[in-house]
Amino acid sequence: VTTFKTVDDSGSSLNLGSSLLGFSAGMLGGDMNSIDHLITLNSKTFHNHIITKFNLEEYFDVHDPDPIIQRELAYELFLDRMYFVNINNESQLISIKILSRDRNLSAEIANYCRDYLDEYTKKNKLTKSKEKRIFIENRTLAIKDSIIDLSNKIKEFQEENDITLLENQTEELISAYSAILQNKLLL
Repeated sequence: VTTFKTVDDSGSSLNLGSSLLGFSAGMLGGDMNSIDHLITLNSKTFHNHIITKFNLEEYFDVHDPDPIIQRELAYELFLDRMYFVNINNESQLISIKILSRDRNLSAEIANYCRDYLDEYTKKNKLTKSKEKRIFIENRTLAIKDSIIDLSNKIKEFQEENDITLLENQTEELISAYSAILQNKLLL
């Protein structure tokens, strides 16, 4: 039996212990990670990958002239007799039970599921981080472009309406006042 505990999105770590098959693993993730992990663990693509990787068509002694039918028979046997996934809704603990005649094969498949999910989680986090970075960069560029566009529109408006900036008006007033004071002092 393999268990994966999903807690939060901060990272993942593996804790090995003992269980019915001599193997247990914990994986940190989040509630959304639990759902994502369940979707991955229950996907036909993942199941077919396990069947191919561990040559389970031969293990189940499935033979058919049509390779598609042979794969489907192995797929059904894999899900009916060997592979069981459950989640405890309260603790978010995902359990994977692999039942086979060979204890080592069961442990190998369970280890593979854990390692696959660990890699999947790491790649998923990198992808999400990259998407967020790209979004922030694009949003920053859009805001900068908007600021430049608005600045140009303000300058246009000022030129069309013969408006001077407040800073320029203040400088001109100080210069004019200084000139008046100098003229009075000279008189």
